[in-house]
Amino acid sequence: MAVGRGEDIAADARNLGAHCYTDANEENAANALNGMGGAKAILTTIGNSAAIAALMPALAPAGRLVVLGVSKDPLPVSTGYLVGAQRGIIGSITGSPFENE
Repeated sequence: MAVGRGEDIAADARNLGAHCYTDANEENAANALNGMGGAKAILTTIGNSAAIAALMPALAPAGRLVVLGVSKDPLPVSTGYLVGAQRGIIGSITGSPFENE
């Protein structure tokens, strides 16, 4: 599943291999992911900490959040949320979202 903000990128997400697309401006993306069983991995290329934090409830136990976008704001995450279900957050510098495609 791909999650974005706006229907204008839905076609791009599907062309890159997404089977379905959720517009986070129109529906709760974490609920949509949880409805599919949760996410073992969430890869984010945006630098919006609030949007990333909104997806955290969809991260399954032992899941990993991979952060590729840089934000000036801190990412609010409860340590209990990480430790209680062995979730993890990692980051990497890989270039722009278009380079990642």
